[in-house]
Amino acid sequence: EPGDLGARYAVRRSLPYTLEDLRTTLIADGVGHVVVKKRAIAVEPDEVRRALRLPAAPGRAVVVLTRVGDDPWAYVCDPG
Repeated sequence: EPGDLGARYAVRRSLPYTLEDLRTTLIADGVGHVVVKKRAIAVEPDEVRRALRLPAAPGRAVVVLTRVGDDPWAYVCDPG
């Protein structure tokens, strides 16, 4: 749609955000490559991506980190 600057992602999973839980979820889903995006949360996407230390796997995902109320949440999405 013209003028629509927001990216849209199909959400696979949503979970309260902790690095450990996100890592476990991504590994269980066979994700080896992730792009991390953020909105209204004080994290650095590149630092989170490196800290996940994902093993080699064929899967890809986009992770959107944000807040729901006062709580951090992670949305694991299909890439483009």
